[in-house]
Formats: sequence, C-alpha cells, structure tokens
Amino acid sequence: MSVVAFASATGAPGVTTTALAAALHWPEPALLIEADTSKTTDVMVGYFRGQLPHSSGLAGLLERPGDIHASTLLEQSLPLTEESYPKVTPGFTSLAAGQSAIALWKNLPGAFYELQRAGTDILMDLGRLRHNDPRMPLLAAADQIIVLVQPQLPSVYSAFMYIRALRTELEQLGVLDTIKIVTVGDGDESDRAIARQIGSPVLTRLPDDRSGAATYSLGKTGKARSLGRAAEALSRSIIDAAANRRARLSVTSDEGGAQ
Repeated sequence: MSVVAFASATGAPGVTTTALAAALHWPEPALLIEADTSKTTDVMVGYFRGQLPHSSGLAGLLERPGDIHASTLLEQSLPLTEESYPKVTPGFTSLAAGQSAIALWKNLPGAFYELQRAGTDILMDLGRLRHNDPRMPLLAAADQIIVLVQPQLPSVYSAFMYIRALRTELEQLGVLDTIKIVTVGDGDESDRAIARQIGSPVLTRLPDDRSGAATYSLGKTGKARSLGRAAEALSRSIIDAAANRRARLSVTSDEGGAQ
C-alpha cells in the first residue's frame, strides 16, 4: 500500500483539486488528508459546498497529538461518496490551528502504517511547501511525493530550487527516490525538458480542464471527463511508481544483507 504526498513549490497549480481527483479515482481504499497549513479547508466549503458541519478533521486530533492511531484518524474522517471509501480528513478552520500542529505532523505517520497494514492507501494534500517545512515527517513517510509544476520557466525554476533542497533533506533521513513531477496545463517547457532540469521524472501532464476541475474543487454537478480520465491514469501511475520503488529497495536490501 502507498503513502502519497501532493504538493507544489510555488503558485497555485491545483494541488487540492489534483489530490481530491486522485482520491476519487483511486483503485484501492484511500484516505485523503487535507494537510495544507497555508489556508483553511477547501474540501468542506468547496467539494462539499459548505453543506456538512465541520465537526471532524485534523483539528479534532490537536487535543491528543500523542495518541493518534488509525482508529482516531478514521473517527475524524468523512466519506467522499456514498461508499465507505474514499474518505477525507478535512483540514483546519483557522490558520492559527494549522500553524500550531507541529506535534501532530510528527505523530501522524504512525497511524499511516496501521492503515496501510489494513489495506488503506494514504493521500495527503500539502499545498505549497516551504523551507524548513514543519510537515517534513509527512514527506519523509511518503512513498511518493508528487510535485505539481506549471510548464513555464518561473514555475520550473522554483520547483528546481525547492526540490534540490528537499532531496538533500530526505537523503539525510535515508529516504531516496520518492519525488516525481506532474505538469499542469499548457506551457513553453516540455515534460522531457522539465524532467532534465529538475532531475526527477515527470509522471504525466494534466489538462487545463477548468470545468472539470470545478467538479472537484467546487462540487459542481456533471462529469469531469477529461480531468477524470487523467486523474485515473495518474493514480495508477503513482501506484506503479511506488511499487517499483519498493521492489528496488527490496533488491538493494537483499544485496546488502548478502554481502
């Protein structure tokens, strides 16, 4: 099973929309955690259109950050559809709450491992990352870190600068080969050039489908055919990339043990 973080290094390339679309098209049971601390919850006021009481979410875990398990995390979650899965753990109702959640970020990964053993994948919407990000424990726990990049030089350069620093931090923690790029919309930079410039592979390019995006970000009725197909393909690409990484790590571990 997988732990996947969705994030960006600059601007607003649609991290929440992409994470939500991926969760809704995920082929396995999935829990989406809205862990963007730069803003209050989008899922409750966007996808759910403010029609549900915000009585559950990460704020409910702040009172007991040292006692977080799979069961307590699921207690603070809501189903995204009429089915049991996928689920979402909504984000905060205030910026102050998100900025005071340092202990929470340290303890959430333990619940991730429990959920993985029970057959549930974890998807995280981290929004925009920043230098010395207190959510580094979440990034270190991820099998795949999906960085969204607009295929224009300013966005590519910002992503390059941030990913270079992030890669160094992860390597110091013994975490290798988790960063992947997803490009969003049209631009002057090709995916091949972006992969070469940043030094991480590009999994896919998502279309600039504004009406489809509104299905996820604003709870609009109708089907997001173009973005929906792309999100389904992206989900499978992420799962495959995570499985390939685990296989490589397993081979490396076996070779190290045989020496």
